[in-house]
Amino acid sequence: MADPFRSLVSVLDVLRGLHPDANIKHIHGINADVDIAAAEDMWIVGGAYTFQPSAAAMFISSSEVADGQVVKITYLDANHRENTILATLNGRTQVAVQANITALRVNKFEIEDSTEPVGTVFVTHAVALTLGVPDDNTKILSAIRLSDNIAHQCIYTVPKNKRVSVLSLEGGKTGAAANVAFALRAREDGSVFKRFDTTNLTTGGVGAQPRVAHIFPEKTDIIVRCESTSVDDSFVFSSLLLFEEVSQST
Repeated sequence: MADPFRSLVSVLDVLRGLHPDANIKHIHGINADVDIAAAEDMWIVGGAYTFQPSAAAMFISSSEVADGQVVKITYLDANHRENTILATLNGRTQVAVQANITALRVNKFEIEDSTEPVGTVFVTHAVALTLGVPDDNTKILSAIRLSDNIAHQCIYTVPKNKRVSVLSLEGGKTGAAANVAFALRAREDGSVFKRFDTTNLTTGGVGAQPRVAHIFPEKTDIIVRCESTSVDDSFVFSSLLLFEEVSQST
């Protein structure tokens, strides 16, 4: 198919479902506590996000005993093929998602239930827990903050046989005191992370940096990082608008 991201009309056609091999994705990330001392990635856990080196079994847990909701996990397997699976929480107990399923990445994590959890919900590789919370943040694939009911992390990996164009990067913060800088970072398969677009905010609110689209092939890891802030304990958020379509890779 033609590249629909080249025109607004075509993007709207994608949103209307007229291009079945393409879709628009809005990826939103939150970090509620960024300090001056070091850069942090845009996810609710805070600090640096760890991309897992290999696929492994997934586990879920909550920080609260009462949580027994169904969660929906959109993940990539060892071959970067996208799949979706449901699993049920058992409070703070570590629950294996499914014995014969392994995941390399989690692109979307959400509550798929009629009731909301009352704790923070995690999907991880094997890790020790304390009251349902992982002891090692490097094993966390994704997490859902209380009342969000969907993971807010500006992190995405392009599935096999797809390609992604980043249409825009936005960053925001609460309050007017902090000067904040965001960066789009991406790593193609077998390479290193490279720093692409940046958004710099010097006042409260949201700053947007629409760009000529960066196009990334299958298996590319994409992440937004808060590179700096002028005030400790900054609450920051970011968004990526992605155009994803089927590629010709095999």
